[in-house]
Amino acid sequence: MVNMSSPMAARRRLGVELRRMRETAGFSGEQAAAGFGWSQAKISRMESAVTRPTVRDVRDLLEFYQADPVLRDELLTLAAVAATRSSAWWNDYAGAISVRSRQRIALEADASTILHLAVSVIPGLLQTAEYAREIFSCTGVEETRRNIDLGVAARATRKEFVMRQPPNFPVVITDGALRWRPGSGEVQRNQLRSLLEEAATTPTLSIRVLPQYPRDGMLPLSDFMIYKFADPDVPVVAYVETPTGHTEIEKRTDIEFYEDSFNALLNLTLAEDESLEYIQELVDNIER
Repeated sequence: MVNMSSPMAARRRLGVELRRMRETAGFSGEQAAAGFGWSQAKISRMESAVTRPTVRDVRDLLEFYQADPVLRDELLTLAAVAATRSSAWWNDYAGAISVRSRQRIALEADASTILHLAVSVIPGLLQTAEYAREIFSCTGVEETRRNIDLGVAARATRKEFVMRQPPNFPVVITDGALRWRPGSGEVQRNQLRSLLEEAATTPTLSIRVLPQYPRDGMLPLSDFMIYKFADPDVPVVAYVETPTGHTEIEKRTDIEFYEDSFNALLNLTLAEDESLEYIQELVDNIER
């Protein structure tokens, strides 16, 4: 039975099914594309959820792969959802948010659990407007630097949208991320106070502080997030942050590496109440 997902989540699930069916049928991407006079890139984009598929293209592929009639009907229903053009809020901020970032935000909105390791900066979903402004002013993403006001507004809307019905949201945050000072001490102080307020008012949010990153036995990692979904047929996805954007991780073994790393670091953090006391102490000692 097909669970009705958002267009982006449906697109990801459909892509996984199309790849599985192609491989089961014994076709390479090039062979499948040749059957319709398509480019191999078109098959790849459909399977990786980069493009919005048409129901006709999906129907043709399912016939080519000789899909079971029941599965065929389910996937065509899913394809209809995947082909829908979203009218979501993030499309209003196209000038400051890239297409890839909008796709990520669409998945984030569907996630039932978000695991976040914050090594460098405060997680975007927990940033204040003034903190986000300082982040955007020094990012490597040119379109964001050109549209800082729009970017700040987009981040505030994103935060409001997701945290209205917040997912299960465990955050591991390093001492370095807490101490990083964007601009004045006042910006940092207000951001840490906001963290404490979010922790106190959001039952699904768990903030755990990692006072010191392990010096051996574990590679240094960048900030990353893992999105999990209530619909078990929507694949888990991870994103690794970089100064110029993010890298999407889809391979199951790679996601397991990041999830294992998150859990290993979580085991080294302070307890939740101790973590909040740690942050409060930082607030009390920040110089203007």
